[in-house]
Amino acid sequence: MKTKNKKRSKQGFGLKEYLNWKMLTSFSLGFSVIVGAFIYLAPGLSASGQNNRPVALQQDMKGTFFYNPDCSSCKKAYPAIFWHNFLNMANHKEQIQVVNVAYSANRHFISDFGIERTPTMVTDKGHLTTSDGQKLVQFTEGGTA
Repeated sequence: MKTKNKKRSKQGFGLKEYLNWKMLTSFSLGFSVIVGAFIYLAPGLSASGQNNRPVALQQDMKGTFFYNPDCSSCKKAYPAIFWHNFLNMANHKEQIQVVNVAYSANRHFISDFGIERTPTMVTDKGHLTTSDGQKLVQFTEGGTA
């Protein structure tokens, strides 16, 4: 019996170990693909369906992000807002409210806030319009871009 074990260790994996390794790598690859797809697709899926209803602005949030889901600049900026809110999920006051101004019931915000184009971030410090999502998030932190 001892000689068989020595031979197995010299040969490498046995069938059982090989199958366990193969299952583990298959699971890891599948899990990585799912996580990668979530990271890549979640912001876009969220932006297309975000706030398609009348919105009441919440004054206790960091800022308000006004966007149009058909706007290419908004699509570029939105992921930074999405991930900022996702990472601050537990702290409501650190989040950024997102308002879809393409929805008819929300269009009044365009004139209410003097929004000339999207995407626009509005805080108590002012307005910032840019397609750079990181600048929009930074603007909510300090009021400067």
